[in-house]
Order: sequence, then C-alpha cells, then structure tokens
Amino acid sequence: MVRINLSEGKDYHTQRNNRTDPLGTCSTTSLVMALKDSGIELPDCAGRQEEDVLAEFILNSPEIAEAFKQDYPSEFEKGTHAYEIPPLRSLGVNLWLGREVNRFSWVAGIQDVILSLIMGKACVMSGMWPYKNALGEQRDISHVVCVCGFESAQDNVLDARDPRGIAIDLMVSFIIDDPYGDYRTGYRDTRGNDVIVPFRDFIRITKEQGSVSRKWVNFIV
Repeated sequence: MVRINLSEGKDYHTQRNNRTDPLGTCSTTSLVMALKDSGIELPDCAGRQEEDVLAEFILNSPEIAEAFKQDYPSEFEKGTHAYEIPPLRSLGVNLWLGREVNRFSWVAGIQDVILSLIMGKACVMSGMWPYKNALGEQRDISHVVCVCGFESAQDNVLDARDPRGIAIDLMVSFIIDDPYGDYRTGYRDTRGNDVIVPFRDFIRITKEQGSVSRKWVNFIV
C-alpha cells in the first residue's frame, strides 16, 4: 500500500486553545496547518498563534467585508463570520500573505484532491462530521479539517501527473489533521493528529456529501 502524509514531522494545531472563537475557527486552524504542510512560510506573529492572527485579519479586513456584503448578503446580515465562507477564507489567506497561495473550488473532483497531495500540497475541506455530546447523543456537525495525506492500493499512484492517472477504486483512506479531535470517537478524544478516514466515509462526510466530482476544496497552490 502507498501512503503519503504531508504533516509528518510538523506541528499539529488544535482550535480548542484559540483565543478567537475557539469553537468556530476550525477553518483558520486547518488553513494554517495546510499552509505549513505545503511549505508555505507564514508571517511573524510575534509569539501569537497564527490561526488567531489569521482569523482576526479576516474579520477586520475591509476588502473581505466588501466582498462579503456583495457576494453573500444574507450570510452577512445573519452575522456569519467571514472565515466560515470558503471563498472568503481563500481571499483572506491570499490577502494575509500578499500573494495567491489559496484557490477555492465548489466542484473539485476527488482525484484533484489526491493529485494535490501527490504534488506536496495539502487541502482544506468541510463536511458533516459525527459528534457526540456530553449526554452521548450523536448528531452531525459542519466542520473543517486539513487533508494532509492518503493511502492507496494503486502501486504507481505517486507517478500520476493528472487526475486520469488516479484510480479512485483503489483508494483506501485519507489522512486528516482535525483541529477539534478524532471524529471516530464523536470528538471525545481531542487528539486529531493523523486521523485515518476510510475512503467511503470521506466521500460520504465531505461536502458535497456523497459526491466524488463536486467537492468543496480550499487548495494550496
């Protein structure tokens, strides 16, 4: 089996200790991990957590506020945070770093995600993940994770240079760094580093749920 994990030897980040909206900053925390996993140098944050600095930047950026009001007026009026909107967090990362390092797609194929990982670039994806509350009641929550690797039974998968060279029927699993913990325990286990997600579960959970051709993906470029 072929295995690739871009986060090996790199720091895992939890959103649970964020100073800015710890329950809601899964996206910015995942983006920071994906950028680091992809070899992107981040700004000096003077000892502060990069995910806090990024979240505050997105919340306070006039350019993002203008795009938010123009493109997603109903979400803006509801008080949704800009980093909860995938194209806006992509814009936020690019403005923060002063160049294009992130590209968002509503309709990425799962082979595009795999190819990105083969090329050394992690991805950020959202989904409906199983969560268990203190009473043991389970429900699905909208949540964002860093996709940092995969396992495949295709012997030559790492030689692929376009999506046509990737056999999704031989995919075994994806590897994620989940900033909130391990979904397999309903997030009772707060350790979300290198969580293995079986391929079928990954397709079912990540948005658009059940699709292999219309995934919502923040690509590192």
